[in-house]
Amino acid sequence: EDAGVYLCNHALYRSLLRERESERPRGVGFLHVPSLPEQAGASGPSLRGEETALALRIILETLRSEHL
Repeated sequence: EDAGVYLCNHALYRSLLRERESERPRGVGFLHVPSLPEQAGASGPSLRGEETALALRIILETLRSEHL
């Protein structure tokens, strides 16, 4: 594993722990955003910036519509 995987996992698990210990739970969400192609190199997983922006927009709109 690399530092990025470690940090993402750490952020998720700490968020889940904090949520579980909270007096007013609100839910936890974690979204891993892949690297841009120029950051990932030829063999790494990546997503173009436009695709990432569209995906984030769809996710946020879905969350907003389900929690109104």
